[in-house]
Amino acid sequence: MGRAKRADSDIVYIVDFENRTCTCLRFQDTDIPCGHAVALIRRLKQAPSDYMPSYVKNRTLINSNSEDFPPFDIGDLRSIKQRMLVDSEDNSDTDSDASTELSEPPLDECEPPVTRATRGRPPKKRVPGAGQHLSDIQTFLTPARTYQDFRIIGPTWHTFWDPV
Repeated sequence: MGRAKRADSDIVYIVDFENRTCTCLRFQDTDIPCGHAVALIRRLKQAPSDYMPSYVKNRTLINSNSEDFPPFDIGDLRSIKQRMLVDSEDNSDTDSDASTELSEPPLDECEPPVTRATRGRPPKKRVPGAGQHLSDIQTFLTPARTYQDFRIIGPTWHTFWDPV
């Protein structure tokens, strides 16, 4: 049993390693040591992995995936789908309460979700991103430049239009 105090508050958590409990209730819910328990375990100079449940340890994960999976034939799925469709047609004709029973849905092709285009005209102003000021965007959105901004230097048709 030990006590852990948070640095940013005056709350004290009591951890019991024999019963695998903590007053924060995380240790007993998941059976995995909470942060307070890990702090006490490290203060006792022990490894937190010694207090982990067996299903979380690396060795269990490695052993669970050590056996090879048998090859899987996709043709079997197609035949199962056909049998399910035929069975559902047969059951719908003969049984009137078949609709009240729960059954597995037929295997359909995976399609993307249905989406709709947004209505109306899209907004004209850009939304400023993180670290971007509205003034930077407003200079980007100024109206088109006028003729005076693009003064032509050099001879133009105006200079040659001098009637005699």
